Amino acid sequence: MYLHVGVIGSRRIPPVLVSNIRQACAKLAQDGHSIVTGGAVGADAAAMLGAADASSMPLVFYPDRTYRPAATVLHHVEHCRDEWYPVAAKLHPAWAHLSDYIRALHARNVGIVLSSDIVIAFPSDAIGGGGTGQGIRTARELKVPCAVLPFTSTLE
Repeated sequence: MYLHVGVIGSRRIPPVLVSNIRQACAKLAQDGHSIVTGGAVGADAAAMLGAADASSMPLVFYPDRTYRPAATVLHHVEHCRDEWYPVAAKLHPAWAHLSDYIRALHARNVGIVLSSDIVIAFPSDAIGGGGTGQGIRTARELKVPCAVLPFTSTLE
């Protein structure tokens, strides 16, 4: 059985974790699983590079048409859909205070979760915060299995 593996995570992760995510995603892709991510710096870019290392094209979700992912590798593109916004709004504690672009980033995470059979999340010290925390809440709400692998900033 092949899986669509969603990878979400912090933009500020230690280099050793970047390397580990890249290696893990390469192995997953080599075994026939597809990598689904958002393309941001950090965990997302490591996932993209890992898929590319295995000659696989990750599925990358863009929040808008001007977005450019952090890793320059060949990839499939999915643009943010209007129907993802209500899900993100329901789960974000301060939705009304977010800019349109940040709302698009959170809606994009809904798309990542909906397109994944399992999500692997790499939150930083602030486990409930930011886009990764929102992605974890989204996976739980939508009943998509989510492995949360937190790390601390002291990881070397």
